[in-house]
Amino acid sequence: MVDTTDLITSWRADLEGATYEGASRVQDRLIGLWGELGDPGTALVERWLTLTRTRNLFSADELRELLDELETLESVSF
Repeated sequence: MVDTTDLITSWRADLEGATYEGASRVQDRLIGLWGELGDPGTALVERWLTLTRTRNLFSADELRELLDELETLESVSF
């Protein structure tokens, strides 16, 4: 089992200096997180996975906000 914090930290590091990230890359990251998160986090990831079907790009800022929210949900659920 991979540590959720490590996945989030790795994604944050990859977003450094980035402006946008493509939907397929976001999908890959979200699927990796989905298997490691608790219920509140998986529901959020599922909503974002749905978005990746209709959008081509995501701003790095909105992805950082997603990661902030996931960290908050995970800290509350433990």
